[in-house]
Amino acid sequence: MTPVPIRPRSSPTRPSRLRSSRPGALRRWTTAFAASAMALSVIVVSATVAIPSASAGPQQHQSLRASQPAPATQPVASPGRSSAVTAAAPGARRAALAAAVRRRAEALIASAQRLVTRLAEAVGGSATVTGSDRAELQAAIAAATSEMVALDAKVSTDTTLAQLRSDLDSFVADRIYAVVAVKTYLVLAADTEAAVERKALRLEAVAQKVIQAAATRGVDVTAAEAALAGLDAQVRAAQSATSGVAQAVLAVVPAGYPGNRDVLAGARSELVSARGDLRSARAELGTIVRSLHL
Repeated sequence: MTPVPIRPRSSPTRPSRLRSSRPGALRRWTTAFAASAMALSVIVVSATVAIPSASAGPQQHQSLRASQPAPATQPVASPGRSSAVTAAAPGARRAALAAAVRRRAEALIASAQRLVTRLAEAVGGSATVTGSDRAELQAAIAAATSEMVALDAKVSTDTTLAQLRSDLDSFVADRIYAVVAVKTYLVLAADTEAAVERKALRLEAVAQKVIQAAATRGVDVTAAEAALAGLDAQVRAAQSATSGVAQAVLAVVPAGYPGNRDVLAGARSELVSARGDLRSARAELGTIVRSLHL
């Protein structure tokens, strides 16, 4: 018997690369874009909340300074001192006030130390902060950390109320809450927005090719083209709002506060505006996907 040759099975006709991969890529980009916008919202909200808290440290400090003053030479009572030394007025009142100031100073410093630790973790864990911005933020956080460690050591050895008050003045001058924290959050937000904007522009190029391919197949792309134009406009607006924000914020230093507070407030306003533009861009992207039934 003559063997029957075995013919290779014909593979099904594959759709064009554009038709098979571009819609899938668009859907993947849509998901990534939405996730990035959500992360962006969280970071910008953190920055927004940080600015009002900037005045908490100075206000608490001023309330302590409003208390009854004591002579600079009055020693702070320690647990080992005889109760007879501190029992008599006004020495007892001065000792109690000094103890309260010490406790407040230690609490403020401990809180600031926890804050700078969180800031360092946020900067180190960010996937969108640029290399140069990361280096500048880490340097500012490291300086703040060193200042808090040195200040904590000094408070523990202070022997007079005047010394404690001077240390509280130093704490306020460091502006951990008002400058370092706000500066860090705003730069992280600015770099995250910039990353989302770059991703949106790449997505825009993909969407344009998908729309062109759909038009070639006879699909009505009127709504998709209008949404694409809206997407481009919103992304460009976001870029305009965030341009130069990180650089301006990084230039803010504690010594210039509160005179430079407007720089931080203005940067926050620009980032919130850009966040709104990116949300609108995401909506335009959704219109493209729905109108083309992708």
